Amino acid sequence: GVTSYNRARMGLLYLEAAASIHPSDRVSSNGGVASVIRELEMQTSALRTRDKKQAPAYLVQVVAAFEKLVTDKREKMYWRAYAWLKLVTVWAMLRGEDSIWIEAISMRWTPASGLEGRAVRTKTTGPARDDLFRPFVISNAAYLQEPGWMEEGFRLWEEVRDNRQNFLLL
Repeated sequence: GVTSYNRARMGLLYLEAAASIHPSDRVSSNGGVASVIRELEMQTSALRTRDKKQAPAYLVQVVAAFEKLVTDKREKMYWRAYAWLKLVTVWAMLRGEDSIWIEAISMRWTPASGLEGRAVRTKTTGPARDDLFRPFVISNAAYLQEPGWMEEGFRLWEEVRDNRQNFLLL
């Protein structure tokens, strides 16, 4: 992409053109300025050794605790529903905020295939991409300690009226 140094040069180029300075007299077009910009970019890139940005992973114990929470009928429905939705995002390999884009009507659970659904928007979908939806399938074998978490959570999902877009708020 364009670096901040090149953006500054482009800004200077714009100002010089707006002031009607002859192209041969413009500082922004000088070869020395371009060389200095390249040198600054190399120095800056050498200083920045950033790690790849990645969301922190859930601990296995946290995922197992979410499973227990979903199946514990003594807990409040909100906490069970929240834990279920977090498990769906973990097992469907969605980012945390992608769960708000799950198309409510697309969610289906069957004992044979597990949970199916699709996200309307994710980081890998959208108008500029070929895919407008990201389908996902979570097998019934996706569990650590509580094999019934998915079915129990889907029952909570179905208890809410047909418009489930605000599942947690409801």
